[in-house]
Amino acid sequence: MRVFLGEDARWPAGVFRTQERAESWIRAGKLAGMLTEHPLDTGVYAWAIEQGHFRPRAAHQQTPSFVGRFTTAYQEHFHHIEGDPDRSARIKDLVTGSRDAATHRFHHRLPGHDEVGGLLL
Repeated sequence: MRVFLGEDARWPAGVFRTQERAESWIRAGKLAGMLTEHPLDTGVYAWAIEQGHFRPRAAHQQTPSFVGRFTTAYQEHFHHIEGDPDRSARIKDLVTGSRDAATHRFHHRLPGHDEVGGLLL
C-alpha cells in the first residue's frame, strides 16, 4: 500500500494499492509531497523492529506517543515536486547493499527527516 502525504500536510491525501496509480494521480495534480510504501496489518514501529531497522534504546522510544508517530526512512518512499519524482532527485530508500553512506547521510538531512531516519510529521 502506498500513502501520499502532501507537502506540509498533517493527514494523508491519498492511499493507493499500486505505485502506478499513485504516481498517475500525483502527476495529474502536479502535487508536491511524499509517497511512502506502508506494511499492511501491522504498524511501522513493529515492522521496523521485525525487519531489524530499529531497536528501542531509551524508555521514551517505547511510549504510545513515540510508537504512534514513528516512521522510518527504511520504508520505500519517493519525494515529488510538481508531480514529478525526478525533479526532486528521486530518492528511493531501498535497503540494499548498493546504497552508500554518503547517500544515506544526504537523504536524512532533507527536510522532514529526523536524526534516526524517521520522517517528521
